[in-house]
Amino acid sequence: MIDVRGRTDRPDTVLTVPTIRQIATQAPPTPPAPGAGMQIAAWLPTGQFHRLFHGILVYEQANERRYFVPAGSVVWNRTARGWSSWITRSGSYKRFLQNRWWNETLVRNRALGRYYDIATPPLFHEAGVAYVDLYLDVAKRRGHTVVVDRDEWRGFVRRHPVAPELPLLLARATREARHYGPADWSQALDTMENECRRWVVQTVRGLMADLGVTPTHRPLEAPVLAELLRRFAERTGAALAPRRYQRTPALELGRALFQDITRPQGGPASGTRTVRTLPSRPAHRRSNG
Repeated sequence: MIDVRGRTDRPDTVLTVPTIRQIATQAPPTPPAPGAGMQIAAWLPTGQFHRLFHGILVYEQANERRYFVPAGSVVWNRTARGWSSWITRSGSYKRFLQNRWWNETLVRNRALGRYYDIATPPLFHEAGVAYVDLYLDVAKRRGHTVVVDRDEWRGFVRRHPVAPELPLLLARATREARHYGPADWSQALDTMENECRRWVVQTVRGLMADLGVTPTHRPLEAPVLAELLRRFAERTGAALAPRRYQRTPALELGRALFQDITRPQGGPASGTRTVRTLPSRPAHRRSNG
């Protein structure tokens, strides 16, 4: 059995598929600066918490959820040394399917394109989604498909005996991810961007209605604009400066906000930022995979 501190009770403990899937049912720890939106939480098969970020739920069915992660979002990683963070440069879309041992990420960036985290099937809940990252990734870039992080998985298996069915599941999931989806990933990305655009436009119009504003071809008054952007940030985690939209017609505000939270960002504000916090108690030295 694996405890929440991220180490096995015995070195010879065999990790089974049900045991690993159970890890994702734990409540994730709270990072130093919690974000807005739905939680996307990842654990490691050792039981150690791995990563937390937030997204906008733009599509939901019983067996599928799609999230949009805005450009400029903070991604929190946790290790034995504490928390660290980095900031996304581009907007991305995360797709989770029940009973699939992978999840899909689409990015409007030719260097990344489409990639798949090999992971346990997602656990959907009211606050978001959780899963266990199984180290392997399938990346599709410029027409080429590669499987990365094989060494991390092999290192994990050397340290932690696993049930024989787990490597078979991962091999099947890797083959499936390699051949999943259209050859032109931009078509799928267009579909998800359209879903997100509709969500943002509808959300902005709803916020205007809450504020008693009828959208017209005139810009919003400064106090109303500031309050609308504050409420928009509460839902999405996207902090946007009101002065950028002082001349934007109210009817076009939703589309303008969508463009800004999806476009690639440059400069120091979107670079890597690391925040270190010490654990509340002495941590056992262990690998982060």
